[in-house]
Amino acid sequence: MMKKYLKMIGNIMLYMFLYIVVSCLISLVVALLVKNKDSLHWIRNNPSILTIMINIPTLLVYMLIAKIRKQNFKVKYHFNSFNYHYIYLIILIGISLGIFSTSFLRIHIIKENFSTLNKLLKSITAGDNLIITLLGTITMGSILEEVLFRGLIFEELKKNTNIIFAVIVQGLLLGVFTLNISAMIYAGIGGVIFGVIYIVFRSIWAAILAHMISSTVLLIFSKWSTNLISEANAVYAAALSIIILAASLYMILKYRNKIQNENNIQTSTEQPSF
Repeated sequence: MMKKYLKMIGNIMLYMFLYIVVSCLISLVVALLVKNKDSLHWIRNNPSILTIMINIPTLLVYMLIAKIRKQNFKVKYHFNSFNYHYIYLIILIGISLGIFSTSFLRIHIIKENFSTLNKLLKSITAGDNLIITLLGTITMGSILEEVLFRGLIFEELKKNTNIIFAVIVQGLLLGVFTLNISAMIYAGIGGVIFGVIYIVFRSIWAAILAHMISSTVLLIFSKWSTNLISEANAVYAAALSIIILAASLYMILKYRNKIQNENNIQTSTEQPSF
């Protein structure tokens, strides 16, 4: 029994360590090779380019590990289509999370006391080049995070513990990456919500979609719709987003069996590919 848990912990640490190693290596290579001041200035103003450069090779490393272990990466981590009849619930969760992220941090008392959390969310939307931001933080950031936490880490936990424990721990591990208590709690809650979507729809694409929508809404409100959610109405916007989020999660859990039964029929016709 102990050997099983040690192996699980070892695998989880390996997945997280590999991401850190690739991040450090890519950052080091960029620092050594890019000497032009204009280029360095552009990279600083478009940090999402580093997300692209780091996340793509990290994903390739994870796929290589699966191949070495003779695992079908796509099948094991549920890279299959999901039940699109309930896609509106995924969209509502993504939108409500994005609105909550924006409005909650514009409440005066939160804004004054949780500056680190504000900086964390601003880093998601940072960048002068919209295309780089969309490809980087919004797309590759969402994909890597879901593959690592809802795919590799969650499946490792689920295999060795109960599903509730697995959902909570993978969410908390996501929070640990932020290295800040307030941000840890915030990121952890988001991780749990995306984990629920992954479990119910049995598809990593469903979680990725919700994540991308959430980040996109945050981007929109941060850059172009700052006046829609001000300090004056931030509390109301946050409350409304929580209601929509809670209702959407309730509906997903209520129709869980129906969603999964229909999804089984849909995925049974799909041929697994390597």
